[in-house]
Amino acid sequence: MDLAWAIQVAVTAALAVSFYAFAWISSPHDWIGLLAATLAFAIVPVILDQLGDIEPSAQEPGIVMIGAVAVLALVVPPVTTVRGLALGSGALAIQAFWALRRYPPLHDDFEPVAGRIRSSLRFAIRMAIALTVLAVAIPAISSSGNHPGSQLLLEAAVGTVVGAVAAAALVGVLRPLSQWPLGTMLLGLLAGPLAFGAMIPVLFVVEGKPLMSLHAHIWISLFSGVLVGPAVALSMKYKRIGGPRRAA
Repeated sequence: MDLAWAIQVAVTAALAVSFYAFAWISSPHDWIGLLAATLAFAIVPVILDQLGDIEPSAQEPGIVMIGAVAVLALVVPPVTTVRGLALGSGALAIQAFWALRRYPPLHDDFEPVAGRIRSSLRFAIRMAIALTVLAVAIPAISSSGNHPGSQLLLEAAVGTVVGAVAAAALVGVLRPLSQWPLGTMLLGLLAGPLAFGAMIPVLFVVEGKPLMSLHAHIWISLFSGVLVGPAVALSMKYKRIGGPRRAA
């Protein structure tokens, strides 16, 4: 067992322990809920064994994420912050265990950090420009009459560019971590909130609504990014990669 594999196993175990800790803090002595969660965790290796050597699809990480969140939300409804932390850590634990069993490490060759950042920034800036053009074009051709003012467009454009550039710089620096499945999940976990934060202003402009408060923007970006980011990162990394799963 190499060091990278041991670290990934330890992180997965820590996420599972965090789920039980947060669930216990939020609802002490809820033995039925903890038992149901344990059964949900136990089903994962059974499903993996049934899949055998079937190659993962690009949609598989998203399906696992949705299934994990849906099942655990029934056991630990995220009605409080602590329960939300329990749901998040539990869903990530299931995704991490799944990723370790389904996706092999890919020891790619990476260019120097400056080159990685440049390539990521070029992609991010193109996406930010495309989103900004979209925010201008859709209201302009819409018959609803909800045309944003110049101040709203400027705020949305700045927010989109800042979020996209920040996510791209982060991914460029940390891209070597994507050699391992949990490293790929970590990139999605860190870049996801920034990417969602970049897209939210455009959605509000398209709807012709004023931008939400900074506090609400941050919380929605964090929730959406943490929920979806790891699954999207895994899907993008392994969408064209087949091969056998890594045995635990």
